[in-house]
Amino acid sequence: MKRNALLGLVVLFAGCATTNVVQKSGAVSPLGVVAITSAHDIGWYGEQKKSGGLLGNIIEKAVDKKTGENAEQLIVDIEKRLRDTLAMKGVNVIEPSKIQGSDAYQKAKADKLLSSGGVITPSGYKIVNAQNKDLMVQLAKSAGLKSGLYAGIAFDKMMDTGVEKNGTAAAAVTLNVILVDEKGKAVLQKSFFGKSTKTFAIVGGVYKPSDLMSLFPEAADAACRKFADSFTE
Repeated sequence: MKRNALLGLVVLFAGCATTNVVQKSGAVSPLGVVAITSAHDIGWYGEQKKSGGLLGNIIEKAVDKKTGENAEQLIVDIEKRLRDTLAMKGVNVIEPSKIQGSDAYQKAKADKLLSSGGVITPSGYKIVNAQNKDLMVQLAKSAGLKSGLYAGIAFDKMMDTGVEKNGTAAAAVTLNVILVDEKGKAVLQKSFFGKSTKTFAIVGGVYKPSDLMSLFPEAADAACRKFADSFTE
């Protein structure tokens, strides 16, 4: 699966209206995170990942597991950061367990295309389609939601100075969101970008994975704060 297909979860969100309207925090509260996903791998910003075939993918996953350069923990961290940042803007964010424990969520069908395409999600979440308006209607009734958030995240490394992957690079996070109302209608669809101010050295494409991974919290925080600025108390 191409990483760019994940960007924005366009497969899930196709057909939703795009809006840039600033929302009153009270108008979207209580808000619940319905789905949050990312690719497992960390690629280069703006580049499509080249498939190395089955054997190549197995080797790559083994290397990623050894070096820790993957999004498994990053997606968990940004989920909490996203909820906390929205709460600081006055948005009443429902605890995930209240949503995930509902009958409507338990019975919701996962999107087969993304579920089989190397997409990951924090424990307890399902990869559900934003076009499933009935799910939001049911969650509004059972969990008291006024709005639901669907987020697709791309974690990337990005050259900052130099050429041909020689110089310095930064961590980059693209947060793609769809916010729907209690009837499942999209009221906000937009992408928010965050980049670390600190960088790491790279020579001939070689760098320390730990140097890269340590920069993602700052990039994630920047993206989440930009999204939170879509709301006013």
